[in-house]
Amino acid sequence: MNCPPNISKIISPATSGIVDLRQVRDSPSAFLRAQIEDLAKNPESLRNLPHSTTIYHELLRPEAYRSGTVSSGGSLYYEAQALLFEGADTTGLCTALSHIDLANSVSQDDAPGLYEVQKLPYLTAVLRKSPRMSPDVAYPLPRVVPSGGATIDKVLYLTE
Repeated sequence: MNCPPNISKIISPATSGIVDLRQVRDSPSAFLRAQIEDLAKNPESLRNLPHSTTIYHELLRPEAYRSGTVSSGGSLYYEAQALLFEGADTTGLCTALSHIDLANSVSQDDAPGLYEVQKLPYLTAVLRKSPRMSPDVAYPLPRVVPSGGATIDKVLYLTE
């Protein structure tokens, strides 16, 4: 996690793409879009990738489509974005579920109160610094409210 990016790429060239993506803090989506548009315009550049088979190899294969025509760069961008960000969620869920025994072994009676938690300097530092490590929301969901608004649990009213 603390390995400098240029050393990470030397140690594991196969993961250089994700290292590059992590370096683009301002707009990882723009980086991903540019990468896919480049591959869509120049499918021969797939030969330069570190793996012989990636999701791009499959998405850019005409035989994969009923029409025999590869989708546009924009369509491929949405596919890649979904795979990238959903993969992170799936990994987190699988990790949590594989350690369910740990969650079940914690007694609620032993849980510290708010006063005790506020005195933990390391936890406070982690909570303050962690938002800088990655974007809060990978891809925001659209705000959908029915016409006329909506009331949630008789407490929160959402306007159209």
